[in-house]
Amino acid sequence: PADTASPLVLERVQFTKNTAGGAAGAQLGCSATVRDSHFEANADDGLLIWHSTQTSLESVTFSNHADRGHSLVVLSATATLKGCTFRDSTVTAIRVDQSTLSCTESTFRDNQSLHGGAISAVNASVVQIADCQFINNRAQQTGGAIFVGPVMPDDAAGTALTAISCVFSGNSASRGADVYLGPGAIADKTQLISNGVNADRISQN
Repeated sequence: PADTASPLVLERVQFTKNTAGGAAGAQLGCSATVRDSHFEANADDGLLIWHSTQTSLESVTFSNHADRGHSLVVLSATATLKGCTFRDSTVTAIRVDQSTLSCTESTFRDNQSLHGGAISAVNASVVQIADCQFINNRAQQTGGAIFVGPVMPDDAAGTALTAISCVFSGNSASRGADVYLGPGAIADKTQLISNGVNADRISQN
């Protein structure tokens, strides 16, 4: 992890099969930039961003994260993603908790989880996605591609989702094959439908 005084910069690096806390973290209010890098098959979270003022990921690939960790966790932080790829995760690819996530021109393919194969957002988070592709993601219960919380009874309501010019194809779940909106979620279903989500593939509690 980076300290509060020094911004973290990672460029053209690869983190593979790490354990004991995953591959890397940006924490305690530091700014961070990750470019042209690859996180693969780490035993815990591939990348943890928490209490960070602003973290930017550009052209970063996350693949084959399983069992104990997500590909990316954004916790009490702000993260901006552009041109990233998330594939073959067996735990929600991105978990957003009490945070703001902006994601553009990125691809989510063949990820799976209990809730939200590609993205799970909870605790009054804000998720903005544009020009992204969600292909063949799967959830056992809710939100094949995107789950908007809460999950636990004490999770805060008010998590917000917007989507612009996205592609959803081949995603599946028991409820909300593309998108599941939980109690208190803030989202305009008409806006989602006009930007790539099929009306019959959104479930709202």
